[in-house]
Amino acid sequence: MANGWQKTHRTGEKSATRHDLDRRIERISSDRLRLITTAQLTGLGLSHNALHARVRAGRLHRLHAGVYAVHPPPFTRNQRWLGATMACGPGALLSDGPAALLQRITDSPAPLPAHITAESGRGRSRQGIVVHRRGPVDPRDVRRVEGVPCVSVDLVLIQLAPTHSGHELERMIVAAESLGFLKRGRLAELVEQHHGCPGIHRLRSLLALEPALTRSDLEGLYLPICAQAGLDRPLVNLPVPVPGRTKPLSVDFAWPSLRMIVEADSQRFHGDWERAEIDRDRDQLLALAGWICHRFVRRMIVNDPAGSAQRLRLLAEVRTAELSAATS
Repeated sequence: MANGWQKTHRTGEKSATRHDLDRRIERISSDRLRLITTAQLTGLGLSHNALHARVRAGRLHRLHAGVYAVHPPPFTRNQRWLGATMACGPGALLSDGPAALLQRITDSPAPLPAHITAESGRGRSRQGIVVHRRGPVDPRDVRRVEGVPCVSVDLVLIQLAPTHSGHELERMIVAAESLGFLKRGRLAELVEQHHGCPGIHRLRSLLALEPALTRSDLEGLYLPICAQAGLDRPLVNLPVPVPGRTKPLSVDFAWPSLRMIVEADSQRFHGDWERAEIDRDRDQLLALAGWICHRFVRRMIVNDPAGSAQRLRLLAEVRTAELSAATS
């Protein structure tokens, strides 16, 4: 060694600068879910030969073309999505279904490839990455969620409108509104900007409805079922006065004209005996106040929405007949 500048045998990096380079790589990657690009590495002075030597030595791990992780696999979902935006260049944003999933306004049982919105001419589709060249995105529609740059839920709804039904879009709107992510004014602007595009008429109709804030994802799943059943839009989280209590009971869905309530029950929160006793007490108090309460469980809501809608329609018909008979 001479003055600390001897090159290492395998990488060709100078030993005196190697540890400093490691620290700089770690510092840059720490703000990007421990990912770094080829451009950033060469910008630090790392030659292409030294970069490939680090890959061979297991010190860098290729995620996408031009994007490396500083730790070995497995990689997280968010790392893959962030890596896809980095691979597609500056201004690239996660969009469409993955952006909806990232922002928790929908779910998917299967892994989704990264869908990327990029300016024209930037990035290309490849394995695990689907690129949509839509031009620049308005800064008002840009978010960073869990370290991943993505489009806002308002723009996501525009992007998904052509391929999703009104019930699916309504569920996403309810979820976004309940999470505080939806900006109705901005969504209305985007709807007008995309006038005449496929699916936009469905969003326009949904925006005309009163906002419905739910307290759980299960309630968000149930609201479109009410529409499928052909019922009027219910009141959500309605406070109902009951005998013997100074404070009203808050119910999930209510149709005051039918004096009918639906509670969406998750096994996670309603599966123990103590909770069951509380639920039965609530149902009896509501009955004393003149309401009938029906409970729908998660399994039926999630696995059989069409069956849930049919059941709700029949229950409403029975209730209508009961009220009619009582007044005749």
